[in-house]
Amino acid sequence: MDVKELLFPFAEVRKSQNAFLLEVDKAVKKRVPLLVHAPTGMGKTVSTLAPSLAFALKEKKTVFFLTSRHTQHRIALETLKIIKETYEIPIFVIDLIAKKHLCLFTDTSKSTNSDFIEYCKLVRERDECDYYINLKSKGATSNAAISAVKNLEHIQTVQEVMSNCKTHHVCPYEILHLGARKANVIICDYFHILNPNIRDNLLKKINKELSDCILILDEAHNLPERCRELLTASLSTITLERALGEAKNVEKIQGIIEDLRRTLERFAQEMEFQDRESLVEKEDFKVDDLTAVVKMLHALGEAIIVEKKRSSVKAVAEFLESWQGPEDGYVRILSKGFSKKGKPMLTLSYKCLDPSFALKPLLENAHTVIAMSGTLKPTEMYEELLGFKKATQREYKNPFPSENKLTLIVPEVTTKYTKRTNEMYEKIAMHCANLVNEIKGNTLIFFPSYDFRDNVNHYFEKLCKKTTFLEQKKLTKEEKDNMLEKFKSYKDRGAVLLAIAKANFGESVDLPGDLLKAVIVVGLPLNPPDLETKALIQYYQDKFGRGMDYGYFLPAIIQLLQNAGRCIRSETDKGVIVFLEERLNSEFYQRLLPEDHYIVTNTPVEKVKAFFEAKSLKTSEG
Repeated sequence: MDVKELLFPFAEVRKSQNAFLLEVDKAVKKRVPLLVHAPTGMGKTVSTLAPSLAFALKEKKTVFFLTSRHTQHRIALETLKIIKETYEIPIFVIDLIAKKHLCLFTDTSKSTNSDFIEYCKLVRERDECDYYINLKSKGATSNAAISAVKNLEHIQTVQEVMSNCKTHHVCPYEILHLGARKANVIICDYFHILNPNIRDNLLKKINKELSDCILILDEAHNLPERCRELLTASLSTITLERALGEAKNVEKIQGIIEDLRRTLERFAQEMEFQDRESLVEKEDFKVDDLTAVVKMLHALGEAIIVEKKRSSVKAVAEFLESWQGPEDGYVRILSKGFSKKGKPMLTLSYKCLDPSFALKPLLENAHTVIAMSGTLKPTEMYEELLGFKKATQREYKNPFPSENKLTLIVPEVTTKYTKRTNEMYEKIAMHCANLVNEIKGNTLIFFPSYDFRDNVNHYFEKLCKKTTFLEQKKLTKEEKDNMLEKFKSYKDRGAVLLAIAKANFGESVDLPGDLLKAVIVVGLPLNPPDLETKALIQYYQDKFGRGMDYGYFLPAIIQLLQNAGRCIRSETDKGVIVFLEERLNSEFYQRLLPEDHYIVTNTPVEKVKAFFEAKSLKTSEG
């Protein structure tokens, strides 16, 4: 088949990309779910969007491109612009983000998504928002709204839409949804479709049926955790204290909240002194006349939201509703911890263990579902975890020249808990510093935790000759972007960024060309062996017979590969990936690693120096 029939917009099709395009075309035509492992450089975005769009235009379907990162929104938009310009066809594209981020009426930074939705509803009912009022004129759509919607014929980012809506003084959320009624492609976040309430409201508002939707799930390695998070609910003593403050004039509700707090404190007293968490039974946490209590809490919460834009009373009501959920595929845990301000805190959680619960309605009712990632391997694991029954599975090889990448495993160091000593921290610091000092350019180092990073940095900062950036906890998007830009500016002199595997820079960060020369991954980012992890392992063992692999080892390997993937982003990039971890040299872990050319060495600096000097390399330590 000619790729032009699939709206492929580029002159050349990359290696393996033609097969990828045809597989997507087959999936949308035959309504077969598709799981795709396609490494960086395969052109995943265009390879899924182009054939899906070609089919959607012919069959009057709608393509949803779902992603967990705002950066991926921009990539999808740019791809669609190229398709539109190349084939000169009228494509209508809508870019959606969370409702609270689209508001021009008020500051929404302190509101949760659910609280803002409630606040917005009440403000509209009271005719207080001019941006909403201006959508109508004498009972019909206003000229301002018509102009704003017409402007959506040009493919644009959410920020551009908001700027245009500000000029016309109309609500961006409503304008985008008016435009979405005739959209061929809608780019949005996971929760727009994974959350059943949001999905149903969205589809109803834009007059579309799920059966007419092609769903493309980008960065699908995130889905197991994101789906479980979506179906998880928590209640903390901090939330209860805030709720008490909100209910200070309502004695009956204060009494209910006090009882809930005392119950959590009783659970904590029954725990062993040294324990940080314990399992809780559903029947142990009960509320008399639950329906009436929840109704009262919701009523007060809604009144508070009008004034404060958020409500802890409402959060308590929502948790009590969630707590009544099923047993199978969930675990209930009480944990001791601290708030952001260091205050002791108890948290009761109803945690989902089975991500397939969130995806089941999509797989059963959507036209088709395509899940893709550069680390969606092994695909059979994702087929089982996500419930992709009878799905087509495809794994494509890395298209980049192998000689452009050096991958090393250094076996004499580890992040194993039993071997975490000052001597080990110093040894890791020496390896990192020697490598950074040798590499002419920027280096990104990933650590399994902030504490481990800081213990290594105690020695590293004295040995490293280059400017060092330290990732801090809870960075805002602006702070993250600023740090990244400063780091990029050192590409000629060379700097090092000490980051955390599962935090801000672990994935979806592009540093192509000379912006990054090396990635060093220290240890394995294994989840702590807490009650949730143990429950997850047991659940996957009972269901699939692979509890430790699915619940513990493979998630760490996937995160490790995501970290490593920050280095080689295009076929012209040349870089080094170094894994500092002895466990990766064992047969047990190597069975989990993808096929690659790994060099095991205790002298990585020599290998790195030879690589950048383009000398021949040996495949093992001599």
